[in-house]
Amino acid sequence: MLAHAGPAGDAALLALLNASWLAGRLPPAWKDADIQPIPKPKEPNSFRPISLLSCTGKTAERMVLSRLQWRMGGPHPNVFGFTKGKSTADSLITLLVHANNRPTITVFLDLEKAFELASPHAILTALVRKGIRRLLAWLQDYLQQRRAWVKFQGFKSSFMGFDNGTPQGGILSPCLFNLLMEQLVALPFREGTTLLSYADDLALVVTGRGNKLARAQEALDIITDKCEELGLKISPGKSRAMAIRDTTPAAQLRVQGVGLAWTSSYQYLGVWIDQQLSFTQQVTYLRERTLARLNVMRAMTRPWAGATFSVLRLYYLRAVRSLVDYSAPVLVGLSRHQQRRLEVVQNNAMRTMLGAPRWTSACVMQNETRLVPLTCRVDCIMACRVARVLQRDVEGVAPERLRLAMAQGVECLHNNGWLIGTTIAANTSRHAGNWLWREPDRPHPTYRPSAPWEPSAAVFTATQLPASKAQCTTAELRQHALMAIAQVTERGAAVYYTDGSVDPDSGRTGAAFVTGGRQRAWRTSDHCSSIQRKLVAILHALEHAQHRQEDTVVLHTDSRGVLQALQGHPKDNVGLITAILGILQSLAAQGRRVRLHWIPSHVGVRGNDAADEAAKRAAKGPTVTKPVRPSLQQAKTQAKHAAVHHAHQQLRELEGTKKQAAWYAAATAYTQLDAAYQQRRADDALLQRLRLGYCTREELYDGFDGRICEHCEERARRPLVHYLLSCPATARLRPAPAAAAHPAGDGGPLRRCEAKAALTVRHTPTQVLLEVLRAAPPPR
Repeated sequence: MLAHAGPAGDAALLALLNASWLAGRLPPAWKDADIQPIPKPKEPNSFRPISLLSCTGKTAERMVLSRLQWRMGGPHPNVFGFTKGKSTADSLITLLVHANNRPTITVFLDLEKAFELASPHAILTALVRKGIRRLLAWLQDYLQQRRAWVKFQGFKSSFMGFDNGTPQGGILSPCLFNLLMEQLVALPFREGTTLLSYADDLALVVTGRGNKLARAQEALDIITDKCEELGLKISPGKSRAMAIRDTTPAAQLRVQGVGLAWTSSYQYLGVWIDQQLSFTQQVTYLRERTLARLNVMRAMTRPWAGATFSVLRLYYLRAVRSLVDYSAPVLVGLSRHQQRRLEVVQNNAMRTMLGAPRWTSACVMQNETRLVPLTCRVDCIMACRVARVLQRDVEGVAPERLRLAMAQGVECLHNNGWLIGTTIAANTSRHAGNWLWREPDRPHPTYRPSAPWEPSAAVFTATQLPASKAQCTTAELRQHALMAIAQVTERGAAVYYTDGSVDPDSGRTGAAFVTGGRQRAWRTSDHCSSIQRKLVAILHALEHAQHRQEDTVVLHTDSRGVLQALQGHPKDNVGLITAILGILQSLAAQGRRVRLHWIPSHVGVRGNDAADEAAKRAAKGPTVTKPVRPSLQQAKTQAKHAAVHHAHQQLRELEGTKKQAAWYAAATAYTQLDAAYQQRRADDALLQRLRLGYCTREELYDGFDGRICEHCEERARRPLVHYLLSCPATARLRPAPAAAAHPAGDGGPLRRCEAKAALTVRHTPTQVLLEVLRAAPPPR
């Protein structure tokens, strides 16, 4: 039964859902679908049916789903579709790890109308094997007597019934379909044979010594028989076989008596995989797809009515770079030549954003646009992906082989380009020790996962503010905090204030709690996140409360993120969070009440300030007294920092040899352009022209002897220097006292006059620069 809702409307809805639940039946209206045909982008004459179901029925499905998933447990490790925490990237990584750059036969199987043909009887049988009993009647009725009609251009068809399949658009459908996929991937294959599933896309991977062709055929026969039992059908015409890192066999693999075509490349989950694992075709595919989107981006750059730099940059991130991000699992293994081909995509986008010509330095543009090279971006994404794979509490070939590669190093990988690239990328996040790679982040032994219908082991509350925290004064925040503390604190309760602190210079961290005039503090691992520090404080406060006798325990924290992390299923810091939840469950079993309460920070609450001071003192300690395991979020942050540092380091190394890099350093000091002045495309291009300092087109030609200034008609050997230092049209920029006081440039790639011109750009107010540039544009 579901908990009482409150308002009359919610109570009526709750009564309806409970009635359906107890009867084990659904109202017929919940099973009727309204199908809206939507034309496919590349095939206007073909339509994609979009099924719209009852919102009330989908609400009931969502409630049933949480209970069903809790009863069934996690899916098979080789099922990646419709699974929390997994994506196409995990499926691709697993496939490539299994192949391991060695001779492999891979068969990509296409299931024909998989969702429409799935057998309801097979789904119900799988539920029974999973131990589902009470939910079975409701789910049986859910799968039976489904109807749909089609609405198109104002016309409505008659109803059509469906005997098989999982309902399209249903909340439960993906979970029920995965039950069939689990039966396929768990089939008793011979050693070295693995079946991977992402929704209805299947990949059979056969590795190892011996006759791989015979083992692949044997596995296909087993899969075909099982598909018939589940009501599924393999489409031989759309399925393909590939011999990775090996010659293509003369014999054919057969499915249902039909031979499968061998192919040298295949698009699996939107990514092209080729026989040699060079991923050349994927780079070509990416360049073709991004070209069309970059053309749209160029159409947005009209000087006076075009999009601003910030809009263009956002378009690039969402529409162009996202394609590269998706392909990161294979791009990490590219050769240097292919990496340069891919980098052209971002270089073209940056030139469009900045209005810069083709000869502008890529490193300078990367700093101006706040972008890192795509190769660094791919490494950053893969570092996070590998960390997620290794932290899962699931045994398998992928985490075992990746962990072994981390331990051995690239010198032992025998020219395995993909695994070498993955290992190098993953090493960027190994900043806080090797814990991240040694073993998964497992739940604490005292923790017992609670069922969805069980009440929480603690009460979570927060101080109610009249407005957002930023809009309230310190006095208002303190008043509301003290009022809330008085309301949530019972007489005789054990009250704790918890907090954490970090030394920004050294990265040392500490955690502490205060109760009844007593303080306890711990020096935690360097670079712990804010959530980790405060979780440590709460953990030790609860451990302390276990040895006390009070019936009620109240813990105050100034972090909403901590309370949110403790209320949901932990995805990061699993061991730390589950240790806290385990103590909460133990206290609840003793009949003791625990309340975790949020209060605003630094508003003058005595206990909170005392905990903060204790944590600061602990952070100054030389020895770590409470080691904290690195989190996935830390790995992600470190990987991003490594990518940004690499890009900045490249630019700084060029300062001593390249004029444009030296100009940019002198003209900007690596500070970003104030967003307040990014109002018009024309203004953006004018300001960035001076900041980038690229030469004019005429200077590229041999025999260049100067250019006539458009404003004063004087011939100048260095047009941009003349424009900034000598042209009467820019007299407002002179004198520049700050620039004159720093005549840098001796001994470097910039001459003294060029350094002075660059410093003029740096020390002139942006508003003055804009006024001069609008009146007299610089040479281009």
